[in-house]
Amino acid sequence: MKHILNLVINYANEEEVIKYAKSLENQSISDKIILVIVINKMGAISKFDFNQKLNDINLKINIYDAGGNLGYLNGCLFGYKKFIKKNNYNLDWILISNTDLIIENKDFFNEFFSYDYSNETWCIAPSVYNMNNKTYDNPKYENRIPISKINKTIFIHKHPLLSLIYLKLGKYKSKLTKKDKSKSQYCYAVQGCFFALRKELIDIIKDKSFDAFLYSEENYISELLRTYDKKCYYNSEVEIFHNEKQTTGFLNYKKRADFYVESLKYIRKEFYDDFDVHN
Repeated sequence: MKHILNLVINYANEEEVIKYAKSLENQSISDKIILVIVINKMGAISKFDFNQKLNDINLKINIYDAGGNLGYLNGCLFGYKKFIKKNNYNLDWILISNTDLIIENKDFFNEFFSYDYSNETWCIAPSVYNMNNKTYDNPKYENRIPISKINKTIFIHKHPLLSLIYLKLGKYKSKLTKKDKSKSQYCYAVQGCFFALRKELIDIIKDKSFDAFLYSEENYISELLRTYDKKCYYNSEVEIFHNEKQTTGFLNYKKRADFYVESLKYIRKEFYDDFDVHN
């Protein structure tokens, strides 16, 4: 098996990142896993102590300081570009993930990446069980989002209190509609907390700019797949657990609403031709 590159962000959550790195160390093919950590922001631990704790883990780990907060996807792409400048590993898949995850199956990486995916499949994701909501979060969207829904969602997020209510209602709806695991399938988009991209795709997008700070990364990837006539596959045969307490949860609701508006407007402008410019 070729090496697997896992890109993650540290945003003042050093202990969580360390715990995640240790979970990768316990994988049956840990010798094939390379963890790239991009520092968007340091927290209570010093960089020296952070490095020391990571050095004690038996795993290939590379750490890059972004010099500021680049967000999730742009931060991961920054780490990828830094890594390939000085390394020449033979890679098929690049994994982009959160660190608030629990991987109980020690053979998870082997099973997930050994699966016989078609050559047209450029994005893959496992079953994601959300421990807080008690929901199965994949696939995120089975079909492409219509422009009418994007316009409606932008309108909602332009009003922060309405945005807050909308997101809370969305969680309650998920508890009703996503309490059972879906079967493996091709889909429009998967949950952004853990997905892998073919090297061909990440090499295409590494020099592009995702002109939004946060959110809608899944839509961006899905639209690029659509542009290049490639597929996204949700593999229900392997599973991880999402202990959703990521740093975005601490965002002020007004700021979070602004980020949603910014990201959705970018998706609309880049990939949808039939929108009303006044929305």
